[in-house]
Amino acid sequence: MPAAKLTIVERRSDGRLMTRRKDGSWREIKDKTDWARVAAMTEEEIVANALSDPDNPPMTEAQLKNMRPFKRPITIRVDVDVLNWFRTRGVKYQTQMNAALRDYMNANAKKKRLRARA
Repeated sequence: MPAAKLTIVERRSDGRLMTRRKDGSWREIKDKTDWARVAAMTEEEIVANALSDPDNPPMTEAQLKNMRPFKRPITIRVDVDVLNWFRTRGVKYQTQMNAALRDYMNANAKKKRLRARA
């Protein structure tokens, strides 16, 4: 089985998409989208075209339900003993910290809903 070919693409500050060639030089990727045609389409036409795309079928309800939220890298200050405790629990300590924060978020969201009902 051949190795996967990695394509490096970069969006420049002026909006152009560039791809790196094997020799290290960059070339612009020409946009083939007819934006005037898209702008003239109604929302219904855009949705119909998207739904009829065989390369990108719509996701099922089960797929949408199982999607994981996007993660964003952040800088956070935590007490050294807290960090050390999570680190001693294994290599995926950041995932465990995220799970603890999610549990806290969900528990407090439930409390807020219960207070709103009262």
